[in-house]
Amino acid sequence: MNAVSKDGVIVRESTHEGGKFGLNYEMTKASMEMVGKPLSSLDWKFFFFPWWKNPEYFLEADDEHGCSFPEDLQKYFEDLRLRCGISLNDAQKRWYASQYKTFGGLVRQEYPSTPEEAFQALVEGSIYGSYMDALRSKGRLCAEFEKDDLAPYYVSWDIGMADYMVLWLWQVRGDGKFYVMDCLQANEKPLEWYINFIRTKWEVMFGPIYKHLVPHDAGRRDTHGITFDVYLRRAGFNVSVVPRISDVWNGIFAVRRLLNHCIFHERCSRPLKIDGVEYMSGVNALENYQKAPAGAHGVERDTPLHNRCSHAADAFRTFAEAYENGLVGAVGAVAMPAQAVESRQTRGLAIGADALFF
Repeated sequence: MNAVSKDGVIVRESTHEGGKFGLNYEMTKASMEMVGKPLSSLDWKFFFFPWWKNPEYFLEADDEHGCSFPEDLQKYFEDLRLRCGISLNDAQKRWYASQYKTFGGLVRQEYPSTPEEAFQALVEGSIYGSYMDALRSKGRLCAEFEKDDLAPYYVSWDIGMADYMVLWLWQVRGDGKFYVMDCLQANEKPLEWYINFIRTKWEVMFGPIYKHLVPHDAGRRDTHGITFDVYLRRAGFNVSVVPRISDVWNGIFAVRRLLNHCIFHERCSRPLKIDGVEYMSGVNALENYQKAPAGAHGVERDTPLHNRCSHAADAFRTFAEAYENGLVGAVGAVAMPAQAVESRQTRGLAIGADALFF
């Protein structure tokens, strides 16, 4: 592209196939951020052509196609009107409903109503995409809710000291739901950085963490003969190591079972910027976690693709496996008294079992 002169024209046209990562997304996002601003001859100008502006996309009523739509589509049309100011007539709704029957959830990829909707389309081979899509339709993927001061918090980890480290913050309230409060992703940070973040950010904002759930590789010893979980315990954290599973798909099935009962706070959908580096949101990572593409001659692979999305998915899986191993309480715990929290944060003492009661 840089070989084109500044008085030349480059046209990029794409049906974005899901995901808030990759070159197409980054370039499109940059052009969207320039909408309404003065553009130089080297800036991209953003154009979006939604389906509802095409006068051919309508379907007249007949005996077979009336004005009755499934409940999820009714909610979708109403959301477009209230949130986006897009009012559709019955003929447009019938046309969209006919495409929905054909494409299912992929209709947002082929016929997006808004630019943001195009980025929410499921990527090919998405492992949790349909589950996340169902949560979004129920309003449980970008929800607003308050913390419960009497319920315990858990943090589930994915360990990668020289790679991405991802932490999910959970609250279990004993009502059959799992409240996903926040997600932290960073890269090439020492363990002390994460411990400081937990103490100065999460514990200040929410309260003390009852238990940290770490994967089985936390038991590996470093060059000093000390394991990851021991370092966390020395920092005063209550830690449980989740047993290793024989097949990653057993853990994935555990996540799928768990997702049916999850509610994500809208914080989990925000990209996080740390030291000038922007990391995708936890929700975005789960949506774009996918199976590895087929190999040579179309041979299918039954392993997840290891990329920027897999770390958040692995940290999420840590919690699901911990829950199914009985390491997560089924009912709420009363929060520690203020003096216990202060003692822990100032002296770094481990929290004893008597700090919480059920």
